[in-house]
Order: sequence, then structure tokens, then C-alpha cells
Amino acid sequence: MQLLAKLVPLAGPEMGVVLFDLAGHPWAWAGRHRLPPRTSSDSFAARASGYYVVLEARRHSPDGRSAVASILIWAHPAVPDRERSLAELFRARTEVGLTVYPAGTAPDSADVFDYEEPTTAGPRLLFSVQPVPPEQGAAKELVFHRGSRLIVWLVLASFMVALTLAATPAERFVLLSVVLWLGARAPIGAALGLQPLFSPATFYRPLLGALSASAGVLGLAGIFLTMAGVWLWRRKLGRRWYGIVLGVLLLLVSPYLISSLGRGITPPSRGVPIGLWLTWQLTLLVSASALIVAAASLFRGNAPESHTRWRIVAGVAIALAAALIGVVVWSPRGGWPDWYTFLWTPALLLVTLPAPRWATITGVALVATHTHLPPLFTQVSTKRSRLT
Repeated sequence: MQLLAKLVPLAGPEMGVVLFDLAGHPWAWAGRHRLPPRTSSDSFAARASGYYVVLEARRHSPDGRSAVASILIWAHPAVPDRERSLAELFRARTEVGLTVYPAGTAPDSADVFDYEEPTTAGPRLLFSVQPVPPEQGAAKELVFHRGSRLIVWLVLASFMVALTLAATPAERFVLLSVVLWLGARAPIGAALGLQPLFSPATFYRPLLGALSASAGVLGLAGIFLTMAGVWLWRRKLGRRWYGIVLGVLLLLVSPYLISSLGRGITPPSRGVPIGLWLTWQLTLLVSASALIVAAASLFRGNAPESHTRWRIVAGVAIALAAALIGVVVWSPRGGWPDWYTFLWTPALLLVTLPAPRWATITGVALVATHTHLPPLFTQVSTKRSRLT
């Protein structure tokens, strides 16, 4: 059966094959079968039901065994997974739909095309097809979609050129703010073919308003704030009491914020593709990094660079232990205990205190990675269990 499955293509039109034994019972099969295959029929025939039209080919061996191969010609619009039928593949390529009629049921029209099999007794009608052009509304929507895609690419290219010509960091941040606004307000996901990335169907959390309405927008906001934190860190701002207080508040809030944002994950019912999984992971990672880098820039001060590294090592070790503890103590009903979030505070504080540049970068990256992993794993596993 595994060898037979390798012969059925995974792309293109939907196909299926069945091998029957001497008694006429299925012995091996592969692919997908919309209608129960039959061994007693013409060698080449089209079968139809209220929801499907399938083309079948049969071959018989001298010892009495037989094989039936089928291909999906058409599926009713009520069928949700019909995208691999020949009619839908034709629509995707030509933007023209097809209405498929079983033999003898098509209207008498010049727009109907008959598909026949030549036989010794003359042509035998298999099925008929009538092209259906798109409606005016659908055609206008398609033109708008194509135009918006071109406009979005032109706008992004213009922003890239503008960023290279910007002379000051303030100008660059203004341009990046406009890009973030476009991501939050304009339908760039559909225009760029990135619907899952900018769709609230796979990620939505009203906590931050439009900034957390999709994984793509939240990721852009996290990247923007991380860049701003790096810029502040390189400026070596003087250490002030209000900056220390603000940094401490950021460290205290960040675990709760990441945990709350993780609840916005909505796994699809058909499974989580690897691309969508990486999208969630990077989104929560840059969200955590933005807060940690901002706190580190407020703690650094303008003193000479410190050469102390033990704090970074200790912070990463505490973060790793907290991540492991979080997976163990989490429960589907109650989530994490109230005391669990405070385990992250020492790790966040240790990696944001003044230290060598590369040690700080490494520590912030590792702690941010450990911070977002428990919400990601637990939210995906919880919602997947509810769906199943």
C-alpha cells in the first residue's frame, strides 16, 4: 500500500487508485475516493452523484484481478475541499468556472462541450462541460485584488528606497511607523498572499488594539520597538531614577504580557503548518525582546562598559529552569499558578543589567526565547485539544 501511495501525485488533480483481489474485494488503495469504486463497468466511464463527477479507468488482469483509477472532475460548491478538482484547477488558471453535467443532462446550447470516448459502435458520451464566466462583482474584486497587490509592492519599494536615503534615525523611525500603520490598517496580507500572517483567524488578541489584531502586525510592532530599544541602548542614556522605575515596570509586565498575547493563538482545525508555527514563535519572540531590550537600554547608563558576565549566565540558567517548570506546573483548566510569573523576574533583571555588549545580546536573545516558549506550546496544545 505504501508503494501504491507513492504512485499517486500529491499535487495537481485529485486522484485515487484501488486494487481488487479475485473475489472483487479491495486489496490495496491510495489517494482519495469520492465515490465507491466499482469493478463491473466499462473500462473508461464517468460516474456522477449529487455532489461529484468522477472519471474512472479500469484494467483487468488475465487472472481475474482488477485495478480502478479515478480523477475528480467536479465537486459541488457545498463541498469545502474541492480545490483539487479539474473544474477548480481550471478556474484558478483561467478565472472561468465550469459546470459539469453527467451524460445526457446538459442543456442544448452552443456553449456546452461534450467529452466522448471513441468506440467501435460510435462515440460514447462521458460528460458535458459548460464554461461559466465570473460575475461582474467577482471580476471587479479580482481586478481590485491585482491592483492592490501592485500598489502595495510599489509602496514597499518606495519605503525601502526612502529608508536608504534617510539621514537621521528620526527619519527612519517615522518611515517605519508609517509601515507599521499600513500593516495595521491596510489589507496588505491579502495583497501579498500572506493571509495567515495578517489574518485574525489564526491570531487575535484585543489587548493592544490594532497592534495585536494579527501575528504579522504584532511582529512588525515588536521589531520596531526592538530597533528603538537598540538605538537607545547604543546612545548610553544617563541613568535616572525614573528610567530605573520604568525599566523595572517593563520587566514585571513582560511575562504577563507575553502570556496574555499567547492566548491569541488559534490553531487551524486541519493542523498547524510549520510556516504558521514559526510565525507564532517569531511574533512572541520579538514581542518579548522589545520589552527586554528597552529595559536594558534604561539600565545601561553612560558609565564605561562593564566586564561582568556571571549575571548573564545566571539569568539564562534561571530562564531555562523557569521554562521547564512552566511546562510542568501548567494545567489546561487553571493555566499557570499565580506565583509562576514571578520566576521570570530574576532572569529578566540579570540579563538587562550592564554587561559586555555581546554577552548582553546573547542573554537577551536566550531569555526572550525561553520566555515565549511556554505560552506558545501550552496555547497550541490546549486549543488543539479543544478542537479535536
